[in-house]
Amino acid sequence: MSAPKPYEIQDACPLCKNPLHLLRISRAAKMADVSEKTIYRYIEEGEVYSVKVAGKTYRVCKHCLLRPYSGA
Repeated sequence: MSAPKPYEIQDACPLCKNPLHLLRISRAAKMADVSEKTIYRYIEEGEVYSVKVAGKTYRVCKHCLLRPYSGA
């Protein structure tokens, strides 16, 4: 059995219920083909689960990010 990668946590995401896989804001923006500002808006609106890791630095759940956006 291999050890989990540093960015993978064995807990489930409280929003999407999938295994929590956290991404940096810059990587999340590239993956979703949106701006970093849009990722921060998703965080503010509660569309993606996020964890504040240091100062103003966030990580977001990959699975929340890739599900269909429900905003207007």
